[in-house]
Amino acid sequence: MLDFRTRISGLCILMLGACSHDRGPAAACGPGVLGTSRVQVVSLETDYVPDLLAENEVVLTFDDGPHPNRTKRVLDLLDDQCVQATFFLVGREAKDFPGLVREIRSRGHTLGGHSWDHPHLSKLPVAGAVSNIEAGMEAIEAATGEDVLMFRFPFIDTSPELSDAVREAGYLDVTATADGADWLDEPPEASVGRILNKLDAGGRRGIILLHDPFGASDRRTRKLLEALKAENYRVVALQPAG
Repeated sequence: MLDFRTRISGLCILMLGACSHDRGPAAACGPGVLGTSRVQVVSLETDYVPDLLAENEVVLTFDDGPHPNRTKRVLDLLDDQCVQATFFLVGREAKDFPGLVREIRSRGHTLGGHSWDHPHLSKLPVAGAVSNIEAGMEAIEAATGEDVLMFRFPFIDTSPELSDAVREAGYLDVTATADGADWLDEPPEASVGRILNKLDAGGRRGIILLHDPFGASDRRTRKLLEALKAENYRVVALQPAG
């Protein structure tokens, strides 16, 4: 298990409305929370999102949701630390739980697409892969009434031709550089340790990937937030231009 330091970082910066979600005293974002240090605006012209981060900066992302129970627990933990993340949603799940999609947005987080049904898109014809992606985006947009810019390939599995087609379709590919591999049958500490090691290897910056619908996602998220605070990382929120 990791021996996390107990050093406390500064005040929460209130942005994107996450701290307005009334869950009691923790929603006030007082001293001792991790917070969100700044907002990074991205657009279709953005080349490679990780290059926008400085040393000690991370972006939190969660894939494969929403899940009716586990996603809310993760949201509560993010609220408690006044942290904004990006949730890459699977279209069929967004269609089944549109109210939860709206709740993620109302708590100040950004939404991205993650295909309609999470296939290996590189194994499909390019036109079929793009149609699958668009179906997923449309389900999210139907729930919120907002356009969705950001997209993440399931399994981070793409090809140069497919990546070009996705950009031509009007979507920004947001990769992950610090994957917790939380699908493995390991304790949360192992996933968090893997993330910290990958951040170190990437110059103490990166885009973190976890999955809110997975078992123990709340415990894993709590451990991660504790570790980021102890290691003096700063959280950056992604925000689409316009």
